[in-house]
Formats: sequence, structure tokens, C-alpha cells
Amino acid sequence: APSGATLSRAAATGTITNDDVAPPPVDTGWGTAYFAPYVSMSNWPTPNLVQLSGASGATKMIVGFIQADANGKPSWGGYTLLEPDATNSQAVAINKSIADFQAAGGDAMLSFGGAVGTSLWESYSARGLSAQTLADTYAALADKYHVDHLDFDIEARIFAQHRVDFPLIEFAG
Repeated sequence: APSGATLSRAAATGTITNDDVAPPPVDTGWGTAYFAPYVSMSNWPTPNLVQLSGASGATKMIVGFIQADANGKPSWGGYTLLEPDATNSQAVAINKSIADFQAAGGDAMLSFGGAVGTSLWESYSARGLSAQTLADTYAALADKYHVDHLDFDIEARIFAQHRVDFPLIEFAG
């Protein structure tokens, strides 16, 4: 018994378009177990970490691979054009993708090494640079990218080519 209204039946058809990108889920810390995919930042086009996070639900990403370029400097994928302070569009896009992911609540870990290329420790060792110089480089990159976790991707070829005791390198964030 409505007052001032009429009840009737009706039907409608609608379309729901799934075009939203979900924000990264709430970060729960690295802990002892976590889901953090490796993302090769030197890929083209540059990976969009916010979109990857929204699609996968990953709140953490291991971004790599920082290697020595032809000049012995740290660079993404070992490419001279992709040194962290380079100003070309791809280097800028890499830095922006990481910063945007962090601004959206994501947590990144830098990965050094990789299956191909020359690792920083190999390059520094071959040039006679000290372990402290290497540690300082790692710390400077951690500061630049505002990360507190580092990954060292040491491939099996390293153990076959080098009979080395890996020194413990410590640095304060």
C-alpha cells in the first residue's frame, strides 16, 4: 500500500566493463615468506609496476637486473643508456615506474646480477676496486631507490668460472 507512488515491474539490460586497475593490496611486510615476482626493468616497453601489481595482487616486486655496463657503472640490464641517473626516456620511465609503485604502497627490492651480463662484483673485482667501494655502490643505489632489501642473483656459471669465497658485505641503511 504505497503512498504517493505506484509499484510496477520493469526490466533493464546493462553492460559492466572491467576496465579498472586495482590499487596494490595492503603491504604486510617481507616476513619469512612472500610473493614477489622478478620484473626485468630493462624490458621494452618499460614494465608498469602499478599495473602489474593491480593485475597480480603482488605488493612486492623484485626489480632487476642491475649489472655493470661497458664502463663498469651500475645500469639496468647492463645497458649504458640505462644507468640510474640517465635522462633518456626509458631510463626515466624505469625510475618513474618504481617510484609510482612505491607511492601506491608497493615495496621494491633491487636485484643485482642475472643470467647474462657482468655483475657489479665481477666488474669491481676485475678492476681492483675494494669490497667497501662495492658496498658503497649498493648502499647508494638502495638510497636512490628508497629500498631496504637487496637481492643478489648469482647464477651457476659464477660458481663454475670463479672459485671465490663470497665476502660478507655489511652496510647500514
